[in-house]
Amino acid sequence: MFNRVKTVTSVLCLVVLCMVLPVTASASERVSKYVSDSTIKSIVERNLEKHHLTAKDGANIQVDVDDHVIVLSGTVPSLKLMREAGKQAWRANNGVRVENRLSVANARKTDDQLAEEVAHAVRLYSRYDIFDWVDGRVRNGVVTLTGAVRQPYRKADYERLVEQVDGVKRVNNELRVLPLSTFDDQIRFAASRAIYRDPLFTPYAIQALPPIHIVVENGRVMLKGVVATPMEKQVAEANVRSNVMAFEVINDLQVEKAG
Repeated sequence: MFNRVKTVTSVLCLVVLCMVLPVTASASERVSKYVSDSTIKSIVERNLEKHHLTAKDGANIQVDVDDHVIVLSGTVPSLKLMREAGKQAWRANNGVRVENRLSVANARKTDDQLAEEVAHAVRLYSRYDIFDWVDGRVRNGVVTLTGAVRQPYRKADYERLVEQVDGVKRVNNELRVLPLSTFDDQIRFAASRAIYRDPLFTPYAIQALPPIHIVVENGRVMLKGVVATPMEKQVAEANVRSNVMAFEVINDLQVEKAG
């Protein structure tokens, strides 16, 4: 009986202390739903500063809080930072709603310039190899990704890479995920050997990312990429046809220069 009374007394003391002590929270913690809008606003602004989402970092973010609804407005350099700002606002309070009205600032880049930066970002992806093919079109700052990749996570990774490019306003991810197939894998490796073991393509084979890509789907081969001459285009196709047991070979290689 004594132990029960002691326990109840301890709980009551804890409740009293919670009522009299002020509510505090660090910039990266969630806080009680009973804090004021002004406190939530301060926490959001500290979160943004901590994660380099301020004017000196190229972000122009206005934070407004009304009845525990956080509204972000203004501009940021990239889609990645737009999503990061929304994430940090959401972390500021438990149970609030976040309205992310941010947009990507005009980077004063042409669509051609953005396309070059997007292509560069894709090429830097450590898992991008000759068995994936990613193409991108840019129109008014909106990037549309097309092509085919071998795993779903690659599709998501390519989108995240493009979102990091300053000035990209939206990404339409139309990449197809190829089916898992041991048969297709065998065709991929056979086709790569048929092409890149030919001395004609040795200068390509020694590159970090050889320019001839081999997309295989359900036993069908499509050659993508760029070669220097029409003869290289013809030889690449002939090598695959004569050395690989594929249902179909489609030669979609582009020629860099004629003659």
